[in-house]
Amino acid sequence: MMKSLVALAVFLCVSAAGADEPAPPEQHLLYVAVPGIGNELTHGGCGILVFDIDHNEKFLRRIPTRAADAPGKPDPMKGICASSITKRLYFGTSKSLTCLDLLSDKILWEKAYPGGCDRMSISPDGKAVYLPSLEGDWWNDVNAEDGQVLNQIITKSGSHNTVFAVDGRHVYLAGLKSQILTIADQPGWITLSIDGQYAFVSTGDVIDTRSKKVIAELEDETGQAVASEKLMEIDFRDGVPIRAGDQFGRGQKR
Repeated sequence: MMKSLVALAVFLCVSAAGADEPAPPEQHLLYVAVPGIGNELTHGGCGILVFDIDHNEKFLRRIPTRAADAPGKPDPMKGICASSITKRLYFGTSKSLTCLDLLSDKILWEKAYPGGCDRMSISPDGKAVYLPSLEGDWWNDVNAEDGQVLNQIITKSGSHNTVFAVDGRHVYLAGLKSQILTIADQPGWITLSIDGQYAFVSTGDVIDTRSKKVIAELEDETGQAVASEKLMEIDFRDGVPIRAGDQFGRGQKR
């Protein structure tokens, strides 16, 4: 009986100690797909660049992409999205869509699509990617698991931008030739951090949204300035993705 009481006491002490341990701190990372301004390699080269938002946007690493091995200039990046549920990141060029495992930085699959690709969006559950053809007539409903096309949505609107609603019930498809939505070209692209504290400009400037001042500039491992319209925040805890932002400057703070 005494041994059982001692064992129970030890178990309770260990359990209590574990309960008191603070959760591992979150790590807020910025993923930038380059070349993200056309196909110019003078704004960060080629690949997926990872920056530490918590430490003045310090450069952490470059994830190579297949486009880096292509002769001459690579295809321009057209979009980026991710799911913290499936732990996957997706980036698209004008010709193909690639799926990357966020835990290992390894490419899981890459597929080319007839009609090309433009700026896509992923469903909140991480199961579907709506992928527009390159200013074409349709969007592809892509299975995020393997890249297979499940369906096509024909709009004949010059398919271009895509945004999933936060609740996943609707997806908004913006075409450059649409008679329903007015599309205006802007001088740059702005993406917001998940908490709304920072604005990441396509020029590589990082702006504090309260003071409206530039507080940092993105630079790669060689000190070269990085510029891209395809970038997004992904938050980690203990090395595991727990939250994914969005390449568009839409608010998510609740």
